[in-house]
Amino acid sequence: RPSATMALATADRSSASRNGGRACASVGVLAAFMAVTSATATPSSPQCHGAKQVSAPVVQAQRLRGGQQVEQGQMEAIDFVFADRATVPGYLGVDCQAELLEHVRSMNADRILLVTEENVDKSHGKYWQPLIDSPDAPPVEKIVLPPGDAAKSWEHLHELVRWNFDVGATKKTVIVAFGGGALLNVAHLYASIAYRGMKLVSVPTTFLAMHDVVTSLKTSICFDGRKNNVGTFYAPQKILIDVGFCRTLPPAELFSGLGELAKNACLFGRDHAEGFVNALTTTEQQGGQTDPANFSMDIMTLLSLVRLGIKAKMEVLAIDAYEKQFGMIFEYGHTVSHAIEKAYGDGKIPHGLGVVYGMLFCSYAAEQLGIMSAADRVQHDAVCKLLVDKWSLPTPLPSAELVYSLAMKDSKRGIAGEAPNEISDVMLTRMGDFVPTSTSNLFAFDSRLLQEWLPPPPPPPPPP
Repeated sequence: RPSATMALATADRSSASRNGGRACASVGVLAAFMAVTSATATPSSPQCHGAKQVSAPVVQAQRLRGGQQVEQGQMEAIDFVFADRATVPGYLGVDCQAELLEHVRSMNADRILLVTEENVDKSHGKYWQPLIDSPDAPPVEKIVLPPGDAAKSWEHLHELVRWNFDVGATKKTVIVAFGGGALLNVAHLYASIAYRGMKLVSVPTTFLAMHDVVTSLKTSICFDGRKNNVGTFYAPQKILIDVGFCRTLPPAELFSGLGELAKNACLFGRDHAEGFVNALTTTEQQGGQTDPANFSMDIMTLLSLVRLGIKAKMEVLAIDAYEKQFGMIFEYGHTVSHAIEKAYGDGKIPHGLGVVYGMLFCSYAAEQLGIMSAADRVQHDAVCKLLVDKWSLPTPLPSAELVYSLAMKDSKRGIAGEAPNEISDVMLTRMGDFVPTSTSNLFAFDSRLLQEWLPPPPPPPPPP
């Protein structure tokens, strides 16, 4: 098949913006998904619309070296292939503590530096005790950071580097990043700069981090009120995923992971849309808790969704390791998402949920620009509403002016050559079809659309 970069070279923004979406009948939510999964788009590959219509190459990124389904307590081997930048051995399982710890112990480190955060340490701090007590293991040092984005600061990055040298770390030392996405972001950044790169093992503990964070080489902290605007690209030596950690996650963290999977469903259609909706409908049919306060999912369903999320990311990053061209499609919905998250304050809104609201804005803008038909927007938004109907944004809402101003300072700004009055994001014509541009698939458009979409301020109280 033609490569994604060929499409980028031949498609310009103006021609892409004139290419409208293909309409189909508006039907109910489940029927809409069935229509998507029977569409003609290449399975697992979003279609590009512009001067030339191509599909992204499908790369077999999950190389299961064992060849057989593993039992609970064991780990299946997966290669995380980041194009020609790195191939990272990964291991995935449920309740696989013994094998996971052995993977760390076998690295022959002179010491292990365990970087975690407060909530994870409270729930899973004893997970590492067998390794700490083992006479064959190196000494283990531990540092505990604040939870969530509060850890992603210059101050905590400096604290990690200072600690690194205070405890006598060497190039033979192994850093273990143990936590959710925010913790992994800052710990991976620290590992990338100490000694110009140290050995790193990534052990995600949240649903989102298991399929959306470890599947990227990005590291980051937040600076000057902006999201992820300081960072590097860095590959760990191993990725170790125990889905059993998901049992202790609050509903907000499950919704966060589901939000990024909803994004993949809209970007890729087909098996990603089908897998996403089936997981949610099966949970309801089996009598699972679906209200926001008590939401839960079966652990094997979560394992299947982690596999699906890894598949989506690694098929793309196998050809675009740094997410600079075709991989930029994973930024879909993130311009407004990051603005909403920052407007509420760190940790108040699950990241994946913010992404879903960002996607709803993108579909609104796409219809207003003539890129997406009304019928295709209904299908797209049906995916989002599977989550937002269960978990709405808390009140009081942040001001539209604040969200708008933060969106106009998005860390991607400049890539699409935005004019002062423009904003940018990935644009879809329908589920499974995106608009390629020569600016890394980011599409610039008038920011007044965001002002129109954001809710107006509440009316003033009546006079006494």
